Amino acid sequence: MKKFTPLILGCICLVVTVGLFLFINARISGFVTTIAKAKEGSFSTDTRDQALKRADTLIAETALNRAELATFIVSDSDSVRLIDTIEATAKRERVTATIGSVTVVPTEWTYHELVRVVFSARGSLTAMTRFASAIETLPEASRLANVSFEISDANVWFATFTVDFIKEKSSKP
Repeated sequence: MKKFTPLILGCICLVVTVGLFLFINARISGFVTTIAKAKEGSFSTDTRDQALKRADTLIAETALNRAELATFIVSDSDSVRLIDTIEATAKRERVTATIGSVTVVPTEWTYHELVRVVFSARGSLTAMTRFASAIETLPEASRLANVSFEISDANVWFATFTVDFIKEKSSKP
């Protein structure tokens, strides 16, 4: 029995050492998996942070352009002011103007809509030309979409104008 005691103790030590090795190896493998998941999460966080920084930079760089563009967009409360501007321009140019219709043209825009104003005017050729020029240069985001002139027997000119302008939507999504 004395001969086998060192052999038995050696085998027990070997089994304990192999068991300890396998246990530590399993723990290390679990830690490596946890670290890999954390690293993967940090990459997505870094990507998100970079995207946010790019968006912030874009917002900062375009602030002046957006502010300037906003001065051309008519708000809900300013829609009437634009029509008043057309009527005031007609008086200033000594033209008789009558608003025919104001309609919202359907578009796919998210935050703005196109408003079409159709009106007629009557006056001398010189006054009508000045009036058409003034309508073309309205300070809002508008455009003279259509104009047609006719002359009557009494040398009085008659014109129909179509002006489109951009207005903020009343209810934004």
